[in-house]
Amino acid sequence: MQMTLSSIPNRQPRVPGGGTARKQTERRDRPAVVGVGPNRGLLRVEEAAEWLGLSRTKAYELVYRGTLPSVTIGRSRRVPVAALHAFVDGLVENGGVL
Repeated sequence: MQMTLSSIPNRQPRVPGGGTARKQTERRDRPAVVGVGPNRGLLRVEEAAEWLGLSRTKAYELVYRGTLPSVTIGRSRRVPVAALHAFVDGLVENGGVL
């Protein structure tokens, strides 16, 4: 008997770029972080990057250089929402130059 993709139970088809079709749709179904709730004062660096419209790598670079203030709680690095607003305001005042 020859094995085909359809003969393997619960097998998700592969998609170009790696991963499975299920994983790709799960990523698209996640809500955007644009609307941060009123009780949320700190964001993960990845969420801050999404909020700013930057890549995760660029956000970590800004945190590492101290350009984007952050706090450490245990082993977690968080960015205050107020720091994001101050960062954007500073960019606007300086004409978008870091």
